[in-house]
Amino acid sequence: MKNERTYSFLRYLVVVVIFSFMSFWNYITPLWNDDEGWTRMSFASIIKSCAEDYMNSNGRFLGQFFAKIMVNIPLPLEAVLNAIAFTVMILLIFRIASLSNVYGINNEFTKLLLYIFILLNIFLLTPGFSQVYLWRPGAGNYLWLMVVDLIFINLIINKNNSFLYLTITTIFGFLSGGANENTGGGVLIVVLCATIINEKRAKNIIPIIGFIVGYAILMLSPGDHLRARLTNPEFVKLSFWGKIMTNLPQINNFVVHNLVYEVILFFILFGFGIFSGKNKKLLLESLVWFIAGILVWYVLVLSPGSPDEPQTYFGGFILVVVANAKLFVISAKNDVIINQICTITLLTLAFFTFVNVSNGFIDAWRTDKAIARRNEEIISKKKKGINNIKVVPLDYYGKSKYAMFFWQFDISNDPNSWSNKSVAHHYKIRSIVLEN
Repeated sequence: MKNERTYSFLRYLVVVVIFSFMSFWNYITPLWNDDEGWTRMSFASIIKSCAEDYMNSNGRFLGQFFAKIMVNIPLPLEAVLNAIAFTVMILLIFRIASLSNVYGINNEFTKLLLYIFILLNIFLLTPGFSQVYLWRPGAGNYLWLMVVDLIFINLIINKNNSFLYLTITTIFGFLSGGANENTGGGVLIVVLCATIINEKRAKNIIPIIGFIVGYAILMLSPGDHLRARLTNPEFVKLSFWGKIMTNLPQINNFVVHNLVYEVILFFILFGFGIFSGKNKKLLLESLVWFIAGILVWYVLVLSPGSPDEPQTYFGGFILVVVANAKLFVISAKNDVIINQICTITLLTLAFFTFVNVSNGFIDAWRTDKAIARRNEEIISKKKKGINNIKVVPLDYYGKSKYAMFFWQFDISNDPNSWSNKSVAHHYKIRSIVLEN
């Protein structure tokens, strides 16, 4: 009993430490590109802007709303809220894996191992870490929307049949459906299979209909279709097979270089699960989540956007993480030898995570300081009455996925580029350009 309390305390301590760490990391992260273009907006103008986005550029009305709110609230509050979203996402993944309807965990040590396992996957293997957890537009459109998706899934798999519960689930179903284009299909697969696996509960029908309505509104967005025609008109004209032939090699390349370890981990843990000879229902659940995640990645073959952008793989990545977390529960609770293998694997992952994240944090810190120095240069010149400002390139550029620098979003020699206009808007100056 004493050990159980100790392990429970350690798990909650890890939660607090991670929340504090992510709060600090968000706090030191500077505004970048879209952030700066969205500053100084009232609540009413945010609503108006999101409606305009839906009609002209981006159908993710909920994600754009989250992103623009984050940019326009005080930095300390934004840092805390983003850290809360990150922590809640981890806890939701933990809950789905640990409180499975078919194989729940009642051992605190196993819960601690599972929580650490999820954290290591997130910190070590998330593609585009800074773009989905730290960059405010990315967090709004991916991290926050994933929280909505996971809340909906958690509500679906719960056995509560009350009218209030059904209403809340339907609302979250609608919001989840309107969250993200490629992730939505994966979420729908998960909730449909969960409904079938868990004795076809009729209460899920109305929330799923709510999800479909939200998804239809998202997919019918005039803004998404307009952006596709303007940014990549040649791709839009391609045939079905032409689109596949264009995007499939890029997707395969990204998966091999950025996501293959998560896939390998799944097959190893799935093999352990088959070897145990137990919990076939949970194995099936994990397989559904894995397939859903893979499909989320590969549906990008039909997307006019760039298949090389890491944030677009985030939704599928989280679904695969959930699959692996479910399988980890099977392995950690079974044979002593397999349990020891899981513990050794966890320690190995912890070492590589520490090395990568510590280097990544230093890289991010140096990048943030370089951006801050350039921002000070802008402020200094503005105070001198200069409204057409020239600035030097950053003296340090982020090299890892943990750093805020994205080269395509940096200011250029063109004062009319989106990046330049965003910075000029934020600092209330006429124009800004990068010196050669």
